[in-house]
Amino acid sequence: MASYVTDPTRVGCSLKKYIPLTPDDDQQIQRYASLASIVEPEITNPVVWTLEFSIPLMVLEKYVGQIGTLRQKIWHANFYKCGNETSHPHWVSWAPLSARNFHEPASFGLLEFYR
Repeated sequence: MASYVTDPTRVGCSLKKYIPLTPDDDQQIQRYASLASIVEPEITNPVVWTLEFSIPLMVLEKYVGQIGTLRQKIWHANFYKCGNETSHPHWVSWAPLSARNFHEPASFGLLEFYR
């Protein structure tokens, strides 16, 4: 389930303020992973894993307002994978982090839209 984070401050094991997407909005996000969500038996050798997703702009606009054209816009974002409940807990992010808080805007990378 995806959420719109409005305050990334850590409060225990959660974030201070966020809005979970409605089930309908969450279902509109298309996701494809090269591995199943549960890998049994565990893969013990190194493996390349990929994730693709597509978020309709109309879903984003419900939470942030009208976006308009993306041409020549720059957004700040991060993408991450959490392996909390695995035999080898691990976390990885697309942009480097200053602390293990994937929602901290200071650690976001740039997304540049050209079309």
